[in-house]
Amino acid sequence: MNREGPVPTPGSPRQWLEFAESDLRLAELASAVREAGVLTPYAVGVRYPGLWAPVSDSELEGALRIAGQVVEWARQMILPTPGGDQ
Repeated sequence: MNREGPVPTPGSPRQWLEFAESDLRLAELASAVREAGVLTPYAVGVRYPGLWAPVSDSELEGALRIAGQVVEWARQMILPTPGGDQ
């Protein structure tokens, strides 16, 4: 949702609820996606192999968790929500 312009004024309680839920969902996902910066070294390591230390199982699990959150965030940004008008 674009926050640079005025906040839309939904006309019905249902529209208010949809607006509030989408705002909350995006805020929750955005905070999770901020962690995505830790994935950069893995991208560099794939591009330039041999310069980096091996990845531990716990690092792998954490990176996969964060990558999954990024994919979910992107999915929710791209795909319409049920009953929404995106």
